Amino acid sequence: MPKKNIYDIVLRILQESTSCRDSDKKLIWNVLHIMGYVGEGGLDLAEFMRSPSFESITRARRKVQELHPELRSSKEVQKAKDLKQSEAGNFIFGGF
Repeated sequence: MPKKNIYDIVLRILQESTSCRDSDKKLIWNVLHIMGYVGEGGLDLAEFMRSPSFESITRARRKVQELHPELRSSKEVQKAKDLKQSEAGNFIFGGF
């Protein structure tokens, strides 16, 4: 069986699991599990070091959700993200 790339794995997970659409941690765990990095005893250091970076996985999620809007976060999570984004521009650094 040919090895699937991260994008294809993320696409499949997001199609099958609505909770992974709302949680990068759950998504990352599922990707690592599917790719065979998580054994029966969990994830050891050697497997962790060989696994894809978490940023690669979340980058693939962003691309999947850009191309497949139906796989985006739930409305509640999207509202929270939008609010956080709008507040980010209003923060003023001070006290230096």
